[in-house]
Amino acid sequence: MSKAAGEDALNLLSVGLRYAKQIFSSDKEFKQYWPDLVVMTQAAGISANKLFVVLPGLIPMLTKKVFKQYWPDIIALVKAAGESAGWLFAYGLPVVKDLIKSQDDFKKVGTDLVEIANSAGKCGEILFTYGLPAMKNLIRSREDLRRIGSDLVAISKASSDNGHDFYNYGLPALKTIITDQDSWDKVKVIMKKLINRLTEYNSRRVLKLLKDEDVIRYVVDHKGDGIKHLEFYVDVFVQNPRMGFQIWEGLFTAVKDGLVSLKLGIIEQEKIRSFIAATKGMNPHLYKIWKKKGQKA
Repeated sequence: MSKAAGEDALNLLSVGLRYAKQIFSSDKEFKQYWPDLVVMTQAAGISANKLFVVLPGLIPMLTKKVFKQYWPDIIALVKAAGESAGWLFAYGLPVVKDLIKSQDDFKKVGTDLVEIANSAGKCGEILFTYGLPAMKNLIRSREDLRRIGSDLVAISKASSDNGHDFYNYGLPALKTIITDQDSWDKVKVIMKKLINRLTEYNSRRVLKLLKDEDVIRYVVDHKGDGIKHLEFYVDVFVQNPRMGFQIWEGLFTAVKDGLVSLKLGIIEQEKIRSFIAATKGMNPHLYKIWKKKGQKA
């Protein structure tokens, strides 16, 4: 064994040997496949640990016999994915496992995942860890995978933190209104508008508020149009970026207190905009008076 291979072997031993050994039936078989494991370690780099932790999980997904048949394709996929391999195998493949019915499917779907990873670049780890799993219910074909993967790459690259806050707080806050491709197409346009106005200083705070207040779920649970509400909230934020967080706090309270109609018609939207412009904020108590008495109140 060369010095370089030995160093990679030590890396493999230190991070994933006990997991990698689960793949094989005997020590003899393990030794037989050792050179392949070294090659995969070299290719996966910093994600090698994650790769070897999750690789045995493919066996029940493919069955052990089929897993060995797929072995050359698994190596090829790891080499193509490079340092994204760990995240691709850990989070990407489980999302698309229902699309894999044959060895040819494995190659094609694997290629799709690699293309998403390559497009994502430095955003790849976050996209595969949080973004793709959150969209699993909408991925029913390779076309869906490629389309949604492209959407997530665009959102990740537009975000100040590679999409981390959007995936951790934004998507969970919106899951009640993302029910199919059509709703996702609407939501992604709205959220891109918001993300483009967020900064590394307020991104987490703003999106966490949307999740913690759970106002979209409240609207949907009470038979309101969640997408219409989201679009209005984002428009108000974009029009008032410096006061956006405070306006959202008051607006969300007003909605849940029944001060804002769940129908949120055009007239009501304009009333809210006028109130925000006149008062430089959205105090729900003052808005209640405003609605009754008008601007002179």
